[in-house]
Amino acid sequence: FISFAVAGSLVLAFGIYRAFIATKSTTVKDVKSTSQNGTSSDIEKTAEEPEGVKVSLYFGSQTGTAEGFAKDIASAIKPFGYVPKVIDLEDFEPEEMLADEYAVFFMATYGEGDPTDNAIEFFSWLKGDSDHETKAGESCFRSLKYTVFGLGNKQYEHYNKIGKTLFKKLEQLG
Repeated sequence: FISFAVAGSLVLAFGIYRAFIATKSTTVKDVKSTSQNGTSSDIEKTAEEPEGVKVSLYFGSQTGTAEGFAKDIASAIKPFGYVPKVIDLEDFEPEEMLADEYAVFFMATYGEGDPTDNAIEFFSWLKGDSDHETKAGESCFRSLKYTVFGLGNKQYEHYNKIGKTLFKKLEQLG
């Protein structure tokens, strides 16, 4: 089982790499600055944030497996110039999520096809049943490039339901 999980992680990492590599943006090296007296000068941009394509890796996990996959993928894509950020869905901020350009969702299904405890509020927000000021609305994910990686036990009646549900919802809102 472990070797299958490692192989699956590598395949997913390669898929993320291939999906995002064609759209990698270039970083501005120099910017023009104009002083108050009207003169302009070239200044070098200081790197406050790491350079590269930012990828948000969200996870909904009950036992830690989805979280582990998110962290493994984050480590695997760094050498390819990506700047990953692993985010527990319990801590998601709608404003930040709506600003994402690239996102990977690692979603476990819990119980009878339910979201994990840390993803309940996120799913409420997607349905419009949340107290967040920023609402998920039609076309809110229009510019998001995303992948959903569902986890579950195929022996369960509602195998991978949350991953499938999230994928459909992102399509509707995109």
